[in-house]
Amino acid sequence: HQRMEECKEKGYPVIYGDMTQQVVLEAAGIASAKLLLITPPSIIDSRSIVKHVQQLNSGLQIVARADGKEHTRTLYNDGVYMVVLPEMEAGLEIARQALLNLQIPAVVIQEYTDAVRQQMYEPIFTSRQDYQLLTQLNNARNLLEISWVQLDPDSPLNGLTIQNAAIRSRTGATIVGLIHRGIFRPNPEPEHPFSAGDIVAIVGSSRERELFKELAAEKKESAELL
Repeated sequence: HQRMEECKEKGYPVIYGDMTQQVVLEAAGIASAKLLLITPPSIIDSRSIVKHVQQLNSGLQIVARADGKEHTRTLYNDGVYMVVLPEMEAGLEIARQALLNLQIPAVVIQEYTDAVRQQMYEPIFTSRQDYQLLTQLNNARNLLEISWVQLDPDSPLNGLTIQNAAIRSRTGATIVGLIHRGIFRPNPEPEHPFSAGDIVAIVGSSRERELFKELAAEKKESAELL
């Protein structure tokens, strides 16, 4: 109630009531809404809200909170567009902060958190009718996945421009972004030089991205002998 009063004082439109009751949803204008966020932790309340909403606005996309895989599957089966596991996301953020404190490279941390999310969320999609389409899209995404590669101080790419390094012809991968001294540069110019510590975003097949990683990790002495 206190937060409702605070919102009203700031001029936000607010409806206070039990969202499991259809009359409250109607008062909130759910029939003309474009998106609904359901944040209560109770799966019973969430399912009740979803049921009433689908009667009033069957095409409305719903993003809901869940407390575990079983609740997630249930909400997806009920027709919810997207389900989020807040406890898992909070745990990943705690892990990310801990790994950053231990000076683990940001690239490694990102790959780890992406892998955990894929493991946690992917099995949920198996219960959805559109899983086959999602799988096909996911396979296509993997063929052109983005990898982030940080350049070591002895990388042979340091000092070379993107054009002179001939990344595309040597590896097949394409550079789509670069973080230099904390500043992100999307689609950097061919004349942009690589520097130690740069984090490079590359797109390509698994093999192409692996070739770029190998190229970036070569010792300068080895590269000069080739």
